[in-house]
Amino acid sequence: MEYFELYVYPVLVLTGLLAGVINALAGNGSALTLSALILFGMPATIANATNRIGVFFLAVTVILSVKRTPATLRLYRANAGLIVPALVGSALGAYGATLVDDDLLKFVAVGALVLVLMSMLLQGSKWERGDKTPTAGDNISSLVAIFLAGLYAGFIQMGVGIIILASLVMLAKYSFMQANLLKQIITFTLAAVPLIIFMGADMIDWPTGLALGVGQVAGGRIAAKWVLQEPKAQVYIRRLVLVIILFALVGLLDLHNYVLEAVFKA
Repeated sequence: MEYFELYVYPVLVLTGLLAGVINALAGNGSALTLSALILFGMPATIANATNRIGVFFLAVTVILSVKRTPATLRLYRANAGLIVPALVGSALGAYGATLVDDDLLKFVAVGALVLVLMSMLLQGSKWERGDKTPTAGDNISSLVAIFLAGLYAGFIQMGVGIIILASLVMLAKYSFMQANLLKQIITFTLAAVPLIIFMGADMIDWPTGLALGVGQVAGGRIAAKWVLQEPKAQVYIRRLVLVIILFALVGLLDLHNYVLEAVFKA
């Protein structure tokens, strides 16, 4: 299963590089990689599956790059229970993605991103709270939220990092910094299960997925080092999340085409 000529692969590596930076910092780099694959002619369902290779490689890279401070290790240990609902949700979502068409995938992505955007604009104070001590596992709503995030991640990868951040900030009441750290572990969990399911369904174009994966690993390493060195990284990342959501919605809803048509008609 190969869809592209050789000249396309260097472009995909560069696309993966930029997506790796975006995913490591905030999430939704898959909006870029999925759009590129579909633009070059790959069916959306195959692109959705193929994209998981780079997502998995990036998740491993970011986890290995995160500095293991005592506070970080305590946070990870206290919330290990979130992996279970994430695994169950991602398995169910990935199975569902093997059964649906392209239009439904797009509809789900748009709905989820609109909800997150509204929460960030209307309830901004919750995204700026300080660190907390209680674990997310103490709150049943947190476990349900991560299950739903897993369900979404298995179904379609686009925007899953942002969905996880919203679940941990809005429902589990973590600070943005803590949520971003937990997101890395959960993302790894959510990337592994769908990848296995899509491999079993023979829906992956391996040369394309590996090209994206190489770029995403490089981008993830660059972004992880910057986060460790920049004191205001989390502030910049929150702003980046808003910008990414808006651009993703423009692409998913084809709003740019309406604008271009209006300009040319004028």
